[in-house]
Amino acid sequence: MTPQTIFLAQTGETAITHIALPQGRLRYAYARSRECQAGGDPGQDALAIQVDAERVVFALCDGVSLSFMGDWAARFLSQQLVNWLVGLVDGRKGALGIQEIQAALALRLSALTALATRQIKAHPLPDDLSPMLRSVLEEKRGMGSESMFICGWLDFVSRGMLLAWMGDSRLRLWQRSEECTEQAFGDAFQTRERWSTQKGALGQPHVWMGNLEATTRLAAYSDGLAILDGKMDGPYADSTLDELIQSVGEMPNSDDISYFEVILAAA
Repeated sequence: MTPQTIFLAQTGETAITHIALPQGRLRYAYARSRECQAGGDPGQDALAIQVDAERVVFALCDGVSLSFMGDWAARFLSQQLVNWLVGLVDGRKGALGIQEIQAALALRLSALTALATRQIKAHPLPDDLSPMLRSVLEEKRGMGSESMFICGWLDFVSRGMLLAWMGDSRLRLWQRSEECTEQAFGDAFQTRERWSTQKGALGQPHVWMGNLEATTRLAAYSDGLAILDGKMDGPYADSTLDELIQSVGEMPNSDDISYFEVILAAA
């Protein structure tokens, strides 16, 4: 298959899209909140994917809206995490243990702060802002930007799988068609844990490693689609998933939605 690198646009909606894999398929979707759509604003979520015949690499990020330019932080971090994961795979570092990868990820998150801070400082504000709003945004700029994330790779050659996250976005795993999310990840999804452009990792990145031999499905989605929590016994039809995304998006307090799923042939 032809290698593909995908960065979903934050300025519009992405309908459910499929990509065929050597042993299954992946699908993804993106929708801004009702408020963002009405105001013509970018979504605070970001989703980056790289896929070829040997692997899938992805990063799903949820920018913290109360920080400065959360949409920018999510986009920046999603691209950086995908690049970092590709480097791990290409560098034949898949044999590293969880603690080594955890330390390497924390170091990478810290190293990104210098570049991110420079770009945050250089980010222009619209000319038509009121003095009060400009003052508020400048104060936020001084505190930096933040984003939660889920990222990972699935390698069809080594049959290995790596997942890492900080924050409360959802990550779910099925093996032999039985969900094993709680057994695999426990209760390690905390809102207070995230990446900061000023401080790096706020908390310790979580890392999980496994293999694809028994894995039949992996799903990651932002909290805007929390309606799926506790559901999804089997893969939803596209039409059902689309209806859920549409119905949630019509709620007055809707949040941005990013959705990523890999469905593999049963082992």
